[in-house]
Amino acid sequence: MSSVQPRVDYDQIAHTYDQHPYRQKQVDPELVRFVAERQPQRPLDVLDLGCGTGSQLIANQAQFPTFTFVGMDRFMGMLRQAQAKSQAIAWVQGDSSAPPFGVASFDYITCQFSFHHVQNKPALIQAVARMLRAQGRFVYSNICPHEMHDWIYYRYFPAALEADLEDFWSPEELSTALIEAGLSNVRLERTQLQIQERLADMLHTAQARATCSQLITIPDQLYERGIAQIKHELAQTPTVTQPSHVCLLTVCADNM
Repeated sequence: MSSVQPRVDYDQIAHTYDQHPYRQKQVDPELVRFVAERQPQRPLDVLDLGCGTGSQLIANQAQFPTFTFVGMDRFMGMLRQAQAKSQAIAWVQGDSSAPPFGVASFDYITCQFSFHHVQNKPALIQAVARMLRAQGRFVYSNICPHEMHDWIYYRYFPAALEADLEDFWSPEELSTALIEAGLSNVRLERTQLQIQERLADMLHTAQARATCSQLITIPDQLYERGIAQIKHELAQTPTVTQPSHVCLLTVCADNM
């Protein structure tokens, strides 16, 4: 377990993590695609690095009940929430940059919305390449701060963008690291979400600070400054909406 201070201490907020509707998960479409392509003759072994409270794995298991699912997370508080949901999935505490699994242990490995929390990212990529079986696949999912400077949260909390540009790899950096680790068929897909967001709704969400690691990461003073700016604008025009843009990035790589 790494002794480096984590970006967010999820043990402190694990009990509230699942209270927000957008934490709900459907079956992973990339896993469905992988199974359709592979047409496996045996149940697959699936690992989720940074699994949090396990909602994604539980959704996957409902679709593929014969598969073996393993979820690993640094924070025991998150894993306790996961364990309460399912005893059929193996929940393992550990650092995603040093997973305690052997060579060629998994057919499919994911890292969903957690890569930026890992301090030693090159080690994670090397571990993935080591753990993947032949014809296995790694799937990375996250936002892409490098291509969404106009996200509404960055507008009111610019320190969050600065932090994210340090903690996230660009798509090019990630692709290069995967290829250098020996993986191939690297595929990048971007989903661009352009929305008009009611500022009052954004304030409600931002005040529940634990819902967004970007808001937890920045200093309290800068968080309060952003909240004050939103309130000031709402006082002028209570029904105002603001444009917002989110870029969702999916990166897939195979072990041929």
